[in-house]
Amino acid sequence: MSTSNRFTGHHKVEPSLIRVNADEATYNLHIMLRLELEIGMVDGTIAVRDLPGIWDAKMLEYLGITPQNDAEGVLQDIHWSGGSIGYFSTYALGNLISAPIVGTHQSGYQGP
Repeated sequence: MSTSNRFTGHHKVEPSLIRVNADEATYNLHIMLRLELEIGMVDGTIAVRDLPGIWDAKMLEYLGITPQNDAEGVLQDIHWSGGSIGYFSTYALGNLISAPIVGTHQSGYQGP
């Protein structure tokens, strides 16, 4: 079995409630949701008490699924409870930056 066939066979694109279990195609939608909520909390347009309802609505809008409870939803990440605001955008940047790095590696580039 070729490497590309193995990759295709093991990577299935389907919505996931949990960010760390998300596939490559939907991962950034998880990040977008969190970043939008963070911006709203910081600029005052979203109250913390409204987060669970907004979370559920955005999950349905972006991924077509909704969590059964807050543990599967708004409370699944430790970032906010630990005071880490603004961190999720770095995950999206890392995800985007990794593509050309992997592409260069796969091309057999040996360096200057």
